[in-house]
Amino acid sequence: MEITTYRRHAADCKHKDDRYHPRCGCPLWFQFNWSQPDTTLDGNKLRHGQNKWSAETRIWSEAQTKAKRLNTDLEALLQGKPVRQNVTVKAAADEWHFVREPHAATSDARKSSRICART
Repeated sequence: MEITTYRRHAADCKHKDDRYHPRCGCPLWFQFNWSQPDTTLDGNKLRHGQNKWSAETRIWSEAQTKAKRLNTDLEALLQGKPVRQNVTVKAAADEWHFVREPHAATSDARKSSRICART
């Protein structure tokens, strides 16, 4: 899948005639075509046809790295493979507690039985 990185220049930018200028300080964006039905990726809507997403950076090299990552995710989505998702620390901690909770009672019982056996 081809992802184009380009700049959306401010009205007063001296490089506004060149949307691919690498050293301008205007925001960078991605443009790509999605051939599948509408879906979402990391909370962003993927619409059939042309999509334009913010790169959320103004640095060209960072945008290129993000474009490669986006391309990998889109290819995985096309192939039906699981796609990584942005996970917050709170969500990870909540999931850990949820998984850990059923085992907590048995491990506490084992610890207390070992302590009682020592005395």
